[in-house]
Amino acid sequence: MFQRDVAEGIHRIEDAGLPTSGPSLEDALEKLGRGFSDVPAIALTHAHFDHLGIAERARRELGVPVWVHENDAPLTKQPRQYVHERARLFYVTRQFRAAPIVASLLGSRAWWPEPVKEVKRYTNGTLPGPGSPEVVFTPGHTLGH
Repeated sequence: MFQRDVAEGIHRIEDAGLPTSGPSLEDALEKLGRGFSDVPAIALTHAHFDHLGIAERARRELGVPVWVHENDAPLTKQPRQYVHERARLFYVTRQFRAAPIVASLLGSRAWWPEPVKEVKRYTNGTLPGPGSPEVVFTPGHTLGH
């Protein structure tokens, strides 16, 4: 899903965090009359494995910075190595209800993201770039969410 101007100069692409997100990003850029070379940066809301998507590819191929909160920077190197909010047994006992989500993540290759080799770290304040997005630190889901 694509949302134009969620804030001035900021556009939202719902599944941009998946490794198979290239086509949805390309479609959104086309709707804006833009191309991949017009992407100034990638800003990660948090660094779980299913949110890194094409971040490393964009960094490497487009030369754009990938911004992530200081506390989540280590996750960009090892995205599946994080502390769960609840014990893993909680998720295992609910596996049947979660099966469609797990299948979707498998189909989109989200379980195996490419680690991000270099990130720009932020803590709070405003990120440079279009719309000057303001960081709202909400730890809990991850340490740097």
